[in-house]
Amino acid sequence: MPAAAHPNLPPRWQEEGLSISFRSCQLSGLAVLRDALRQAATGNGGGSGVVVPVDVGHLDLAENELTGIDELQPFARLMSLDVSHNSLEVLTGLPPSLLHLNGAYNRLEGADGVGALSRLVELNLSYNLLTSLQPVEPLTQLQVLLVG
Repeated sequence: MPAAAHPNLPPRWQEEGLSISFRSCQLSGLAVLRDALRQAATGNGGGSGVVVPVDVGHLDLAENELTGIDELQPFARLMSLDVSHNSLEVLTGLPPSLLHLNGAYNRLEGADGVGALSRLVELNLSYNLLTSLQPVEPLTQLQVLLVG
């Protein structure tokens, strides 16, 4: 029985919030996220509910053409974010709620922007152009750090 189905066990982080994937969609910006949420609220199944960024727990933006992710602040309850395989040079505008961040295969020279993610338990910055990891030092909850 899944943890979320059992009344005495807390839900696993993977089971909380909506999961949205824009993997390999040739995105160059994040404006499409607002439109997608609006469409999800009124689309399939004739739903009349409202989907807002705070409903999203997991966001997959991997394998796109993103150069920036500054528009993620409205995703205040985001727990996992995959921005691997893009063209990011900096990680700014990340919601502090993140537990898991995959920023591998980008053009990052540093880990600026992750120092404020006090809840982060897993960080993957592999295959970047890193010259410093100093911003990672305050991350006391960090259990997995991949920088190969």
